[in-house]
Order: sequence, then structure tokens, then C-alpha cells
Amino acid sequence: MVEETAEARVCGVIHRDVKSSNILLHESWAAKISDFGLSKIGPANQPSTYVNTLIKGTFGYLDPNYYATGKLTRKSDVYAFGVVLLEVLCRKRTTDRSLDEGLVTWVQDSIQEGKLKHIIDSDIRNEISPKCLKEFVRIANKCLHNSPKQRPTMAEVLFSLETVLGLQEKFNNSVQFTDSRIFGRMIGMLPFTSNGEYSGISSSS
Repeated sequence: MVEETAEARVCGVIHRDVKSSNILLHESWAAKISDFGLSKIGPANQPSTYVNTLIKGTFGYLDPNYYATGKLTRKSDVYAFGVVLLEVLCRKRTTDRSLDEGLVTWVQDSIQEGKLKHIIDSDIRNEISPKCLKEFVRIANKCLHNSPKQRPTMAEVLFSLETVLGLQEKFNNSVQFTDSRIFGRMIGMLPFTSNGEYSGISSSS
């Protein structure tokens, strides 16, 4: 057993390449974060502290603030996770060729135009509750805020997603859904622990 060092206790991992293809699913829907090749060590519980680094990551998930300044923070991962949330909702890749402006801009423009229901994945459109949809979109939008300081922490994102899951479960019960619905399963598989860190039991290289 490796002895925990003082450095390990005060530092956390900034993944730097959070994206849907790096979230793997076990047959029981347990999620595993993979590919830590670009990750950096940063101070824990200090989201405003940054690491100066060469800009690396995947187009479409890259935090615009990180791209513009070279300052990598834990909120850079939050931005990327917000993009993943949009992919879950719309079932479209961030690099979908049908979206000239990109997934994030397309969704945000659709919200402004009142066309949110038209961009939802057709498989969940009729089973997601209106309250759940509104809250889910609010969470994703906060993750995608231009200012890293205005983005939530992953602990806050997790708490909000758990609230969304509770709303969806109540909706399912109210209409007497007896099976595990798609949207609830997608929310339930997201790989973060209650302290907002990437789940230690769900990491994979």
C-alpha cells in the first residue's frame, strides 16, 4: 500500500481532456474516467488557482478562457463536463457536422430562441419532466459560463444533478413508469463522488 503524502492530500487532478469518449461505462452502468495523459496536478479546493501550461485538449470541449489565457483551472474541467451534459441531452457530438456553429453555440442560441424542446434527443423528449429539463439545462449553462469564476464546482454540479434525478424519479412515479428510464440512467451514471472529485473507483487508464 502506497503511503499518502502531504502533497497528495492538498493537491487534486485537473484532467484537461474531459469528453464523452473518455467516460467509459461498465455493463452495470458504472462510469470510469479514462485517459489521464494530459492531466495536471493543481491545488485542491482552490478553483481560482491556475496552472500555466501549453494549451492541450480536444476541440469542442476546450475551455475558451483556458484557450485564450493559457491558465488551466479546475473550472476548465467543469466547462468540458458542461459540453458532455449537452451531448447527453441532444445526442449530438460537439463536432457534429450538421452544426456549423458548434454544439454549445447551437444549444445556447436555441434556448434564446425558445426552441429547447426541438433539440432534445427524441428518445427522451417524451419522458423527461419539464422541471427536470429546465434544471438540467440551467446546470449545463452554468458550467459553460465564459468566466471560470462564475462556473460551479463539481461538488455543486453533482448536488444539482442529484436534485434533477430526484425530480425525474418523482415524475416517473407520477406517470407510473415501472422500468429504469433512459434519462434517469444517464444522470445516474455520471462519474463524480459527493466531494466533487472524479470517482476513484471509476478511473481507468
